[in-house]
Amino acid sequence: MRIYRSFFISFLLIFTISGSLYGQKFKFSVHGALVLAQVDGDKLRGFSKIGYNAGIQGGYRINASSEFIVAQGFSSFGSKGSNKSIKRPDDYFIEINMVTANLLFAYAHYLNTGWSGESKFRLFTGIKIHQVLSNDYSLSYNSFEENPPVMIEDFRDRFLGIYLGAGYLVASNLYLDLSFEHSLSNILEDSPINTVAKSLNPYHISIGLNFYL
Repeated sequence: MRIYRSFFISFLLIFTISGSLYGQKFKFSVHGALVLAQVDGDKLRGFSKIGYNAGIQGGYRINASSEFIVAQGFSSFGSKGSNKSIKRPDDYFIEINMVTANLLFAYAHYLNTGWSGESKFRLFTGIKIHQVLSNDYSLSYNSFEENPPVMIEDFRDRFLGIYLGAGYLVASNLYLDLSFEHSLSNILEDSPINTVAKSLNPYHISIGLNFYL
């Protein structure tokens, strides 16, 4: 309950600050994106897991080419097997479905300005804090193996990710954004029960729209 309360307060702060100072240096936007995800350590290939990212964003325009961004969102990502063939006794793979509430702190740099005075291209980088809301996984291994080659006990409640991206102004106040995010830490707790899969690090590519109000 405390998690939801803190994120609700963050939402109100972003909305209030951006709304009250709208037309000055603060801007408010909503965003949504399709996510193609994968996890290092799951023994699966390809970006087969499809998820989403949606939320709100507040930005402070430092000057014509720089902006500080705070965004709150909800994301779904993980990993999914496209080839589930397990041949050797010690083979395994892990499928993960994770949902997080998150806060992004980022810096955006606008590269050039179009005829309308709006910047057409932008690059951004930042740190995203994830709070895990739900985390399901399934472990598959060769049935001829007496004991599973990997065991997982607990996932961490929160983790950090590095966020990189680029955007293009496709219409007035509407950006098409392409981004990449990779966790900066293992999402597994340190535990002797976590055998073989000592580290799981999610990462994903997303493409979406960001509309400034």
